[in-house]
Amino acid sequence: MEHAFNVEIAKIYDVDLALFIQNLKHWTLRNLANKKHIHDGYCWTFNTLEALCDIFPYWTSRQLQRIIARAVDNGLVKKGNYNTTTYDRTCWYALTSKSYEFFPELNEEKYVKLLISTISPNGEMDLTKRLNGFHQTVTPIPDTKTDTKTDTKNKPKCVKEKLENLSLEEFEKNNPHGLPGDLFLEWKKMRKKPITLRVLNAFNKELSLIAQYGITPIDAVNKMLDRQWSTVELKFFANDIAFNKTKSNIIPINQNKKQTDYNDDDTSWIEEISL
Repeated sequence: MEHAFNVEIAKIYDVDLALFIQNLKHWTLRNLANKKHIHDGYCWTFNTLEALCDIFPYWTSRQLQRIIARAVDNGLVKKGNYNTTTYDRTCWYALTSKSYEFFPELNEEKYVKLLISTISPNGEMDLTKRLNGFHQTVTPIPDTKTDTKTDTKNKPKCVKEKLENLSLEEFEKNNPHGLPGDLFLEWKKMRKKPITLRVLNAFNKELSLIAQYGITPIDAVNKMLDRQWSTVELKFFANDIAFNKTKSNIIPINQNKKQTDYNDDDTSWIEEISL
């Protein structure tokens, strides 16, 4: 089995994304030629995660999920669901116009017109940005209704500010520990509450504190993801720190207390470590 990739995509993003996009491009071109799986202005291909693991045997299931999430977050791929049964969990993927720009063979006039023909008048007009210049203009229906209601209350309404997740670009600007972007995306997906700049700053501060006890930031984040914690805190790593210091003999601990006495919820060990 041989795998190839688009060099420009690899230069702008990385080889992993380029390999995944190349596979989607192969099936997209075949489906366009056969006029198959064209929905809502996109040409789709589908696969289960297990099948993708067979196609890319050098990636684990977890790595594949990260790569797909990065492709979506970077606007290169869309995910959809056109399964005929509700219990079918097969995922559908489509290249966006951003990806089409790297493959001129996908931008032939017949293919662009085919995709445009599946867009409803009120649908997404992403195709109008294609390089070939095939544009479809939709004239909005004019609003003929007049507003007869009068504003009886001039008091301004208090609008609660909506907290939004940081983007990958914003994370990279506030990443003093050099963490891979895919770890941030996995944390973002797992965490129920938004990751704001304030949350990220507190997160980075805690990683710096944990690093002082011999645990690297990337190891700390991987443990957080494996345990499905919403963030990292020094007390969560009590066992790791106690073990590291006992093994290296850098910091003596209470000789009357066994290592097995420590647990992740016990913070009394901090007082027993002689700095």
